[in-house]
Amino acid sequence: MSTHQYIDSFTSYLRSGDSSEMEPFCEDPSHIKRLAIYRNGYYKGCIDALMANFPMCEKKSGY
Repeated sequence: MSTHQYIDSFTSYLRSGDSSEMEPFCEDPSHIKRLAIYRNGYYKGCIDALMANFPMCEKKSGY
């Protein structure tokens, strides 16, 4: 499998949370669960970017 396929699968996982595309790249099933760390970081970055660009979002959300 190519690096391009891995990046596409990983990007899809980050956006959707569907880990089925990442299964061919993970040797151990426990690795699939560990991917959640990257997904959580991705969403935290998205939230931080929204708050930085739209301060009212931060005020309304209570963060």
